[in-house]
Amino acid sequence: MLKSLLRPVFRAAVRVYDPIVRQNIHGASVLLPISHGLPRCIQANPFYDTALPAWCKFLADRLPAATRLCVIDVGANVGDTAALIAHAAPNTDFICIEADPAYLPLLVRNTKGLSVKIFAVALGDKTTTSHMQIVHARRGTSSISEATDGSELKTMRSDDILVQSPMAPDVLKIDTDGFEGPILRGAKNMLATQGTSIFIEFSPWHLETYGKEQMGRERLYDSRH
Repeated sequence: MLKSLLRPVFRAAVRVYDPIVRQNIHGASVLLPISHGLPRCIQANPFYDTALPAWCKFLADRLPAATRLCVIDVGANVGDTAALIAHAAPNTDFICIEADPAYLPLLVRNTKGLSVKIFAVALGDKTTTSHMQIVHARRGTSSISEATDGSELKTMRSDDILVQSPMAPDVLKIDTDGFEGPILRGAKNMLATQGTSIFIEFSPWHLETYGKEQMGRERLYDSRH
């Protein structure tokens, strides 16, 4: 009874203050807003966020001695993915890309001590300033969509990012809630020449709603095979 009465008070306090707490996520120490959904997601799905670190460790273990893995983390959020990968494969260089300024302070803090270069931009199929906006969702996620209020967002092609940070990427991770199509189209040279592994979120609803991709039944079938 008391717990049910206090629950609305707790939720209201979180919305106002949303304190930063340190969480143990699969062995990695990560700073998160208390409202962030990652711990609850892992509690419900214990293997969530384990596949990519395991894949990076697999690749790193097969590199020649003294060779470092390079991961491009698109949609780096608060740096939790980089922290998890670094815990599994310590000899990793990161290019972290995050367009939402709300996540940048924790991204910097969670990647402190790592070999990382951070780009506070959105990725797309052109290097330009576009009429795009960041749409915040619940539990620590956000999406990019066409702006309805005149907002502008700086976007860069993945290939142009590599010109500024000339590393040979081993892994390209994309988690941008529907904006994956333009990012892949802006990475044509990298994907054609580098042999980069792609780890990507696939959500037809996000692709249609935010990415404005046409995900009819035929294309949906083709994209799975």
